[in-house]
Amino acid sequence: MRSLIITLTLAQGSDSSYARTTDDEVSGDGGAREEVQVTSEAEEADRRHVEGHAAIAAADEAIAAATPHWDAPFGIEQLLGVVRFNPHGIVCEQCVVRLREYAMRAFYRKAIAAAGGVSVLVHLVASVSATPRAREEAAAALVYFTGCTKDLLNRRVVVRNQGIALFVALVKKPFSPGVRVEAAAMLANLACEHSEAIAADGGITALVELAKGGSKDEREEVANALYNLHNPSFEMTCVHDMTFV
Repeated sequence: MRSLIITLTLAQGSDSSYARTTDDEVSGDGGAREEVQVTSEAEEADRRHVEGHAAIAAADEAIAAATPHWDAPFGIEQLLGVVRFNPHGIVCEQCVVRLREYAMRAFYRKAIAAAGGVSVLVHLVASVSATPRAREEAAAALVYFTGCTKDLLNRRVVVRNQGIALFVALVKKPFSPGVRVEAAAMLANLACEHSEAIAADGGITALVELAKGGSKDEREEVANALYNLHNPSFEMTCVHDMTFV
C-alpha cells in the first residue's frame, strides 16, 4: 500500500531546516529532518474509489474489444479483485453491478466463471461487511450463473461454498426485501441436482412459509423452487439469456 509521506520544512536562517513530526520526536543532531507516513481513512477511501472506477473502465474496454476466443479478460479479473479484497462501500457495489450486467450474457458468464467469479459472488452474498445492495446484486448475478441445464459446474461451486444453507437462511431471514426473491430463485436453480440437501437444510419448510405471506414475485420463485424440488429431473432452459451473444 502506498502511503502519503508528508515533510514540512521551514527555513530557519540560511543553513538550517525544521521538520515537524506527529510525535514531536527529533532524530539526529541539530537541523535533522524527519519524514512521517500519514494515511487517513479519507485518503484510503478515495484511493479505493479511484481503483473501482478504473476497474470498471478497464472491464468496459475489454468487453468492447472482446472476441469469440476471449476466455478470461483482464477487466473482469480486476472487477473480481475489487469485490474479493474490498467487499464494502460503494466501490464494491459498482463493480458487482457491472458483473451482474455481464452475467446476463452467456459468453461473459463463461469468462467470469473461468476467473473464479462464482465463488467470489457467493462469499460476497454471505459477507456481513458488504453493503446490502452489493450482496443483493451478487445474489442476482448468481441466478444467471445457475439457471441453465449446462450450468452444472457453477451450481456445484455454489454448493461447495455452503450456498444451500446460505440461501435457505436468506429465505427465512433476509437482510433486505429484494434478496428473498433472489434466494428463492437460487434454491429453484439448485433443486435440480440438490433437492435432498435443500430439504435437509430446512429449505422446503422455509419456502412454504414464504409462499403464505410473500410478495407476488416471491411466490412465483417459491412455486418454481417447489416444482423443481419435486421434479429433480426437470431440465431448465436458458431463460436468463436476455441479450444476443
